[in-house]
Formats: sequence, C-alpha cells, structure tokens
Amino acid sequence: MILVAHTDPKEIELVRKIFYTMGFNTFGATYDRIEYMIESRHIDAILFVDIYSPDRVVPICRDLKVKYPRIPIVVAARDECESELAEMLWLCCDKVISYSVKSTVAALAIIECVERQSGKPYGDLHANGFRLPLRSKDAAFDELNLELTQNERMIIRCLLLGHPMHVSPEYLSECCAYPGTDPSQYNLSAYIHAINQKTIELMDAKIIHFTVGLGYAFKYKHKPCKTISVRQRLYNFIRRRQRNAPKYK
Repeated sequence: MILVAHTDPKEIELVRKIFYTMGFNTFGATYDRIEYMIESRHIDAILFVDIYSPDRVVPICRDLKVKYPRIPIVVAARDECESELAEMLWLCCDKVISYSVKSTVAALAIIECVERQSGKPYGDLHANGFRLPLRSKDAAFDELNLELTQNERMIIRCLLLGHPMHVSPEYLSECCAYPGTDPSQYNLSAYIHAINQKTIELMDAKIIHFTVGLGYAFKYKHKPCKTISVRQRLYNFIRRRQRNAPKYK
C-alpha cells in the first residue's frame, strides 16, 4: 500500500481521495506516525506531499532510508523550495517531483520506484492467468472480461498485492474504505459476495475464499478448459435469479 505523509490530516485525506479514484489503496500518516504505520501495515511506498520546507523532511527521509531501505520514497515538493534543499532531497529519497503536476504523475513515479525496487508489477497486477489492469474498469480471466465496480477493484487489488497470503477482514476494510469514512461501516462481505457471484456466473468458480482465523485470500487456478459455455452461464444466471426471487405464501 501507499503511505501518504503530511503534517495536516485534512491534506492527507484529500490526497488519499485522489488516489482512491485512480484505483490505489492508501494509508495516511502525519510525520510522527510514519514508523508506526510501516511496522503495523504493509507499506510498498511512501509519498511526502506539498513540501514547502524540505529541511524538515530531509532528516526524516534519511532515517527512513537507513531503517527501511526496501521502501521507495517519493517527495512532491513545491517549486518555491530552495535549490540546495531540493538537491538534499534527491540524496535521501528515490524520486522528487513537482507538487504542481497532476496526481497521475505522482502515481506513475510511485509505480516506477516500487517496480524497480521489488522487481514485481505494481501498476498492472496479475496472478495465475488473472489480470487486473490499473487503467481499465475490467479485469480479465484468460479471454473473458470481468466488469468490476470501484469497490470491487480495490478489494481484488489489495488481495493481489498480498497474494498468496491471507488478509484479515479488518485490514481489508481499512485498505479499501473510502478515505475519511469509518472502516467498520464498510460492507466488505457484500462486496466479496458480489465478486464471487460474478465469477461464478462467468466461469463457475469463486476467486475469493475465506479461512476462519486467517481471513480472505485470492485463489484462482489457471484452467482454461474449465471455462463454461454461454448456455451454462445463462443457466447459472436464471438459477441465481430464482433463488433471489421473493417467495409468496
């Protein structure tokens, strides 16, 4: 996940909402809570935003690089900051970008840094024949397309990033809930049920499984021969409508 760091919690939520609309799972933290978030969450990259005075950020970045060298750091600094301090930022982080650029540039910078550091895809995710492109509303199973809502995409992305490990319901809700809302009110089970219903209709298989004591995990085996026919999909759709239909006495 991406950790958005700023001195103002309101600014953190604003940036997180922008990244949410782009399909990124994020956490937020003020400077004094960065290390706590790294130790207690799975953090793939850190984004410092709206930096007026890099002199405060430079020692933080330097310390983080020493303690957590595997985590890329991207800094979005104001153009008005002094050139000497900007040069110091370059020495203790992975990339410095202008805060005035569009948020998509920040996202691409993060993707580039994470992929270079880990050697694994971070923008477009895939596992066992399943593909989740970052810039598309649909996922794909082999040659079949799966249409997803924003919430469903966020859940699958979080599970793919943790694949093949399990993710607890509480952690998954915190990752996928809209920034600024209460994660405990996030209707996780309903979204996962909807995802599995779509995949059952499409290919007669669930992709998200729950294990008591562990949580949710993405499980899909690459079996093209198991892809069901259009006739079978229609049959599954009719049966599901019949089960959900109101019963009259």
